[in-house]
Amino acid sequence: VLVARGVDAARDVGRLAVQQDGDLRLLPVEALLLITDILDGLAHHRFDLGGFDLAMIRAGITVRGVCEIDKAAQSVLRRRFPDVSLFDDVRNVGVSTHARKSIDVICGGFPCQDLSIAGKRAGLAGERSGLWFEFARIIDELEPKWVVIENVPGLLSSDKGADFAIILQWMAQRGYGVSWRVLDAQY
Repeated sequence: VLVARGVDAARDVGRLAVQQDGDLRLLPVEALLLITDILDGLAHHRFDLGGFDLAMIRAGITVRGVCEIDKAAQSVLRRRFPDVSLFDDVRNVGVSTHARKSIDVICGGFPCQDLSIAGKRAGLAGERSGLWFEFARIIDELEPKWVVIENVPGLLSSDKGADFAIILQWMAQRGYGVSWRVLDAQY
């Protein structure tokens, strides 16, 4: 899910990503807070540990912080990003760690276990996937221009689509335009 405050994301998504000389490049964004790996306590089992972070750095964006609860995954992030603040609990990230509007992009994914079709489908009411509400709190506190959210396709059908609707409505109420795509991770 890609959301942008104050724009029609379906129309204006090109303002963040542009095609230039045959290469896809991100427009300059000064500061990024990665919550992707923080919220997923099983991040060390994922193939993308630090993937968003690395992509943003390669696009010239400064990563200002990463968050990860798992100790093994933290060690990977420390090696990959030695000069970046590492937070071990998403509940400790927000205006206490970053000034309001100091972060242009918040990129992250909250745990999928309660949303996945392989799980028990507790949805956003579940203990793990319910960390969406911490992600939302951080967005409220920091007011970034852009938000990139990743999760499993099961989010679309969790609670007959009501969980996805909660996220979409929450973002829209804050003035964000929303676009989403399901991507096959094997490519």
